[in-house]
Amino acid sequence: MARLGQVLQMEIDGKSFSLSPNEMHGEIEWRIEVLRWLVRKTCLFLVSLPKEEWIPNLLEVEKSLMVDTGLHRLEAQAVAESTLKTASDLTDSDIRALGNGAPYFRALINHEWELLRERYREMVRSQPFDAAKWAEQECDLSSVSEDWLSQPG
Repeated sequence: MARLGQVLQMEIDGKSFSLSPNEMHGEIEWRIEVLRWLVRKTCLFLVSLPKEEWIPNLLEVEKSLMVDTGLHRLEAQAVAESTLKTASDLTDSDIRALGNGAPYFRALINHEWELLRERYREMVRSQPFDAAKWAEQECDLSSVSEDWLSQPG
């Protein structure tokens, strides 16, 4: 959008930051942590379902990650495949333990997301004016994540 002349903005603590296509310091590492977080969140959701529902639900999650959050197709596939590998490696006992601890693990996932959001905000704040990008993705990730996590297991 910046190349088309459209200025994107993000508001943090009442201050407006203009966004550009330049990569921020630490952004790649942050993005990898977001993908890892998505794997943990998706895995917690997945193991709440019967195993025969894993693949169809993972396909829906993958689609949602692309359509609703703007993740690249390869990133969404990586999240889905990593989630399936992680979940498949769990024993039945592990799955029961995750189910029994689901409220705790959901709270942990939510806390981790808040830390990631704050880390992103700090990246934006630390950049010279007009040097941050992709702020809309933060909102998209948080709004979509609840859709499939909150489904009954």
